[in-house]
Amino acid sequence: MSYRWRPWLLPDLNDLEGIEDLVNAESDERVIAFKDYQLSACQMIAVIGALVAQAGLSALSLSSLEEMHFTARGCFIISMIIGLVATFCAALQQRTFGNVSSADEVRAWLSSGKQYKSHEGLLRYKASVAACQILQAPFELVCMSITAFVIGFGLYLGFAMHNELALSLGPNANRTLLIFYLVITVFPLVVIGLLLGTQDIEQLKLAGSTDYVPRGFGPSAPVARNTAHLFPPGVKSLLPLASEGQQGAPHNRQGESGDQDLRRALLEAAAAHRQCAKANEEVAIQYERLCRAS
Repeated sequence: MSYRWRPWLLPDLNDLEGIEDLVNAESDERVIAFKDYQLSACQMIAVIGALVAQAGLSALSLSSLEEMHFTARGCFIISMIIGLVATFCAALQQRTFGNVSSADEVRAWLSSGKQYKSHEGLLRYKASVAACQILQAPFELVCMSITAFVIGFGLYLGFAMHNELALSLGPNANRTLLIFYLVITVFPLVVIGLLLGTQDIEQLKLAGSTDYVPRGFGPSAPVARNTAHLFPPGVKSLLPLASEGQQGAPHNRQGESGDQDLRRALLEAAAAHRQCAKANEEVAIQYERLCRAS
């Protein structure tokens, strides 16, 4: 079945491209740093998932909940269950991804084992969609659990106001509680959204500059190359090569360092050429103005 008909399984394309660059172009240190980051994030997500599940369980004992519409209780149950599932997924990721020790084994775990030719005619390993989904699943589930809890608590206060249930003393107390809840919930969400949007705009402006080299899993336009040297003999059976002519000896670390230095020098030269072109264009414009003035 095509992934096109399963949109909930589609990963973020930027993450998928980053993992592909990590598999094909990054150093062992970056690969191990990526693994350590994922495992530490899993530990944090497991704690958050357990806390949200506990909050959903405690919310089921709220006063007058049985006198309200079933959707409020349903949201709390959904929040509790998804929080538990997120904790389980985080523990499962720790068990599977944590057992991968070396950088080459991490590359093999993140790769689908299939190769394709880049526009330069060199082979690159494809990133595994399943591995990307496994890495993203705990965080996505925690977000769903928190969303369900927020919606459920909003429904609880809304039904309390609509059914005129005595949750607190004072005239219009339920309405006041609902207004306070909406304000303190919507305001931080709007602020966070504005900050994230502003950062995205800044990143787009920065990416448009001539001397910008993006930082992340790998370069924005990585140089495709033969990646057979990235995998030890024990992993080559999991990632077969496309042709027999590419089963040569692995490159040594000095060769990899030379490739990185050459790529950096080419990027700097390209940026210098772009700056020279802009300067020449400006000189031509000024010369044309002088000719018209004379």
